[in-house]
Amino acid sequence: MKFKYCRKNFGDELNHIIWPHFFSKIDTRQNEVFLGIGSIIGMFYFDEYSKQKVHVFSSGYALGKPETYGEIPKLGKNYNIICVRGPKTAKILNLPPSKGLLDGAYLLRELNIPEPKKIKGKIGLILNHESSDKFEWEKLAFDLDLLWIDPEENVYTIIDKIRSCDKIITEALHGGIVADLYGIPWVPIKIYKHINIFKWEDWWESLCLDQVKFIDLPRVFHNIQIQNNIYHRVRIKFLTNIFSFLYDKIINSFNLYIFKRKISKIIKKNDGNLSERYLMNTKIDEMLLRLNAFIKSNKAD
Repeated sequence: MKFKYCRKNFGDELNHIIWPHFFSKIDTRQNEVFLGIGSIIGMFYFDEYSKQKVHVFSSGYALGKPETYGEIPKLGKNYNIICVRGPKTAKILNLPPSKGLLDGAYLLRELNIPEPKKIKGKIGLILNHESSDKFEWEKLAFDLDLLWIDPEENVYTIIDKIRSCDKIITEALHGGIVADLYGIPWVPIKIYKHINIFKWEDWWESLCLDQVKFIDLPRVFHNIQIQNNIYHRVRIKFLTNIFSFLYDKIINSFNLYIFKRKISKIIKKNDGNLSERYLMNTKIDEMLLRLNAFIKSNKAD
């Protein structure tokens, strides 16, 4: 069996530590594919899989950006849908509601990862991997007394940093999911346009968190990013330098001021969100039942 997932961000990397924990012995027939954690159902819908058995476990779809996540797939008889990330994915794929279960990252509960030392009162900041190079986030986090959690760090390092905090401010979907699993309140923020709301709401609805809303923050950029953005539009170097200077001193500076004020308000007044513990654990238990049944049916002789 071929395991398929992306290698772009923290959530994708969780596949590399979760599935080896469960799949110690399995039939290695190459005509079968396993789709795991991530918004990958549309991404891996290719002609090469039309004659292969495709097993989908906790994967999701992300509506609204087909150039990244693919078109909505028409699932053929070769697809074995064990479960998907949430109700929105189930609905858009015309699956029974019972298939919209939970994100597979919650299976981290079964790995018994040692608990790190808690940093009393510390609040962590983790962003989407596409946002991490747009500003000097580590410096800004330091200025705001936040723990910067780089979404491209080692996956165990990220987990440890999240668990060491009392609250997480997150633009990264799996930053919120991992915080929720370990009982750490999380606050979802949206800074840049690339954040896909559909997949967040898919997760929220899976745990009856329909009341949760993003806190929108103004976009901020470092100088090189500003210059690149403006040059892409004007294509003239001296105009790029002038407009970049003005943008940085006026618009970017104002946006940074508002950004800091909003983050300070989150730090002081926002208690964050958590799913109901019984519901969460019940859904994890159901995932385990389905996963174990699948593994049992696919063990090598």
